[in-house]
Parts: sequence; C-alpha cells; structure tokens
Amino acid sequence: MNSDEQAIATLDALLADGGQRLCIVVAPDNLDEIEVVVPPGGTDRLRASIAARIAAECPAATVLARRAGRQFVVVLPDADLAAAADMAARLILAVPQCRVAVDGRRPGVTARVATLSTALARPCTAERVLQLADAAAILARGRISGAGSVFLAGDTALAGLELAARHLTDLPEAVDQGRIRLSAQEIVSLAPHPAGYREYEVLMQLEDADGQLHPPGSFIGRAEKSALIELLDRGVISTALIGHADALQAAPHVRLSLNISGRSLSNPDLWPFVDQVLAASGIDPARIQLEITETAAILDLPAAQENVRRIRAAGCRVALDDFGAGLSGFAYLNSFDLDGIKIDGALIPGLADPDSAETAIVSMLIRLARRLDLEVVAEHVASEPTLDALRAMGVGKVQGFLMGWPKNLRQVLEAEAKSV
Repeated sequence: MNSDEQAIATLDALLADGGQRLCIVVAPDNLDEIEVVVPPGGTDRLRASIAARIAAECPAATVLARRAGRQFVVVLPDADLAAAADMAARLILAVPQCRVAVDGRRPGVTARVATLSTALARPCTAERVLQLADAAAILARGRISGAGSVFLAGDTALAGLELAARHLTDLPEAVDQGRIRLSAQEIVSLAPHPAGYREYEVLMQLEDADGQLHPPGSFIGRAEKSALIELLDRGVISTALIGHADALQAAPHVRLSLNISGRSLSNPDLWPFVDQVLAASGIDPARIQLEITETAAILDLPAAQENVRRIRAAGCRVALDDFGAGLSGFAYLNSFDLDGIKIDGALIPGLADPDSAETAIVSMLIRLARRLDLEVVAEHVASEPTLDALRAMGVGKVQGFLMGWPKNLRQVLEAEAKSV
C-alpha cells in the first residue's frame, strides 16, 4: 500500500501535463471500530483488500492510498463525469464485499464517495489536490449513502469546510489570546410593567489572526463534536463575567444570559468551574442565566442534572435554548428543573401567517410552558407582524433585530451604567 509521500509523487507525475482530471475519493466507514475488534494486522489486511478491489473495479485509473488507507483517491485518466458517476456507484457496492477473517467471522465496512475535479485546486499541485480530497472525504462521511457528492470547478463547499476547519483548529489559541469577541443583544419584556432590570444574551464571534470577525455558525457545529466546545463555553463564561466584572458591577440592573452546550453540561466539573468564576467576578448569581443549547446532545444525563441542580441552587437561572428544534428538548423538560424556554428562531418568521404550521407549533409550545410555569422567550423577531402575533399569544419576552442588533458587550454595559 503506497504512502502519502508516494501518493504525492505519483499524482505530481499525473498532473504534469496540466490537464484537468477527476478524482473519486473513497472514504471507508467504521475503520476505528474494526481496529477495536480485530487482531493486530487485521485492519491492514482489510485496507489492502479494499485497495485491491478498487483497483480491480477501476483498471484504467490510478489508485492512491491516503492517510494510511483511511481513504483512497482514484485518479481517472480523463474528465468524463458520467463515467466517474458510474464508477463511484460501483465502488459503493464493492467496498462492503471486502472482508477480513477473524475467528470464523468476516467483518467489513461500508464507504462513502465523492468526486473531485482537480480544477478546484489552486495551485494545481498534488499536495493541494490531496488536501481537497481530505476535505471531500470529511464531507462525504457526513452525508447519507448514495452516488456521492460531486465537487467541480466553482464549487464552494470545500472552501467552506476548509474555513470551518481553520476556525476550529484556531479556537484554543483564540481563547488564550482573547480573540473570542463578545456582543450582547437585548431580551425585551412585553409585560405592561416590566421588572426593573435589563436582560441581554451574550453572543460571540471569532476574530482570526488577520483581525477578521467570523460568526459562530462557521465553527460551533464542528466544535460541538469534540471537547473544543467545552473550552469555548468556559472561555466565554470566564470572559463575560470575570473579564467584564468591573462593567457589570457598575450596571447592577443588567442580567446576562450565556449559552452552554450539552457536552459542557455533561461534564461533572462544570459546576465547580462556574462557582469559581462567580466567586472571582463577584457577580450576584441571580443576574446570570445559562441557556442549554439543543444542538449538541447531553452525553451524561445524571452529571448534567446535578450541574443544573447546583447552578440553580446557587441562584442562577437555567433555560432551554432553541426549544422546538428537535425532540430532545421535550425530553429535557422532563429531566431538568428549569426556569424557562427560548423558542427556536426557525419557527418565528412563519408566525406572520395565522394559519401556518409554525403558528400552531408555537401556540402549543407556549401552552406547554405555561402549564409547567416556565418563562417563554421568542428569538429572531424581525418584523412587526411577528411581534404582534407573539404578543397576542402571550409570550413574555422577545429578542431579535426588530428590538436591536447585537453590540459590543463592554459598550452595552458602559451605556447601561450611565443610564442608572
């Protein structure tokens, strides 16, 4: 099986004529699980079997093993997209037939595929093409089985993945260097006589090494798949409270709402960390709310329940964010003692139509929250008709561009201090 260095040398020779080629990226699934259950050497035999089967299915192509056989790049002799699609379909069926013998059993794997044009590579070098092949393999593994994804000249999906990967790998240093920029968006009460405090949700952006700001959507999803989200959650909580303690002390009527992922909530060490931050900041816990995001699953429910219990016992509030986005939110209602819910913003724009499915769903969520004595906040409110609909439904608080755009957290706190 060829090495990555051999793959680069072989591909360099194939690209020497300057012509465009198509590459099929074959990404086997579940190799990690295979390594757990087969004896030493078994996974290597399976990879060799997959490489041989790919070569047999693609006799006119060049097969390059990549990342020690965790994926394969099949370089076609021309740029015939129809032929590439046919070959990709055959490879999806062929890989599961490759097996390794273990104690009378023959475990195997399935595979995802993607077709990649070398015209996407700038510069068109072997290293760059194989880097894009790595990105294509990641995207292929994240999608359902089928004929596979196709990435041709002008496609932006790989560029988006590369940008997300760059942001993701930059997170530890960004947290260390204070490049997680915090802003605040007001949560506005619709009560006739609102309480005497102002409430803001803390939002974040990533500042890259060149000083450009990037929204959380460019890195949060992938961060939530690893412990990086815990590092980020803790960095935001620490920066918001300790890093702004002086401004918060000068504006005692301001309350902050901070997001916390399901993965962070599952860590038994979360409460000791939050307790330490609260003590160091000197902020009254009653001024802080943690919003449990529904996008990342809770991995350890008993640990999460204990964290919520201790956080609320200290005086902080706890709410469910993005409620209605999935079924896990309903399970969390039964698992935690909560103070409120924030209705998923994707449901809000449809409320302008009283006959829409969104209107029926949000009405049901509000009735449920009332029965459980939970405060309701509606996010992403951007129009007067939507606001009118929410007011008629009896929503207590709203948040969105109609009420105000996010602004720098420190500037918001300093402005609030002057208003006292």
